[in-house]
Amino acid sequence: VRSGTALSAELALSGRLRSASRPERRMAEALRLGFDRLVTGPRRDAAGAHDARLVAARDIREALEAALETHER
Repeated sequence: VRSGTALSAELALSGRLRSASRPERRMAEALRLGFDRLVTGPRRDAAGAHDARLVAARDIREALEAALETHER
């Protein structure tokens, strides 16, 4: 996993991701712990939509691609 990246989402048996609640609060905690980017499930609302450090993924494949990439999107 790319340095500074944390992942936070619910994983369904189908491989789809569900966004964990309060992504902006999870991002704040990740920042406090030294992470600079959070890969999460699809956003249900606009919360955190302006924050480039929050990376939304629809399924486990997208989440892994985002977590393993070596450059910014």
